[in-house]
Amino acid sequence: IIFTILLGVIFSLIGFIFIEPIAKGMASFTKDSTDEMVKQAILYGRILMLGQTLFMLQNVYQSFFVVDEKPGFGFIFTVAGGLSNILFDFIFVGLLKMGVIGAALATITGYFIGGLGPTIYFLKVKTGLISFRRTELSFKPLIQSCFNGSSEFVNNIGKNNNMLKNKIYSLVKKIKDYIHKEKAKYPAKKYFSQGTDVAISYSMGLCTQMALNVKADRHYVFF
Repeated sequence: IIFTILLGVIFSLIGFIFIEPIAKGMASFTKDSTDEMVKQAILYGRILMLGQTLFMLQNVYQSFFVVDEKPGFGFIFTVAGGLSNILFDFIFVGLLKMGVIGAALATITGYFIGGLGPTIYFLKVKTGLISFRRTELSFKPLIQSCFNGSSEFVNNIGKNNNMLKNKIYSLVKKIKDYIHKEKAKYPAKKYFSQGTDVAISYSMGLCTQMALNVKADRHYVFF
């Protein structure tokens, strides 16, 4: 968790500083982009950078809840964060007309629930399989974790290559709709995971449990 927070702060600073050239470079891939769209994208991205550390913690805690044999808690925090995003989108964008700023702030509210909620849980609850204790930064398990997750990393790069292109186009379209004061349309399919994501999520949870029990010399039958 300490290492995740350190990385989150570093990546957030890098993103905050370099979001402008990144946004301009992405905009160069489409003819529909305008200076105003790039300006709005930079503003949106910089606000999101303020919550990236919490977003990273939210993802890390999913594995923690699986190891703690309480995967339902991870699901609850994820759904709560998503519902918070939807609610504050309606308040900030729909009612208060805050535009891109409101959309970014609504997203960060979801990060707060998904990132701070589990932090408070593991600080307060000491009866589970895992809980927070005083520790020191150890690089050996971090390096082992990186090597262990390298195959998933490569897989996600391949899978997300086309997804990134689609997200760039989608972002440009949403900003264009906002600037032209049209009603932005959000396809319902964007709120559902693809079949591959379901399988990957299941394997991540299963592998985490298997690793914990094998390390503890508890050889359970998972299938």
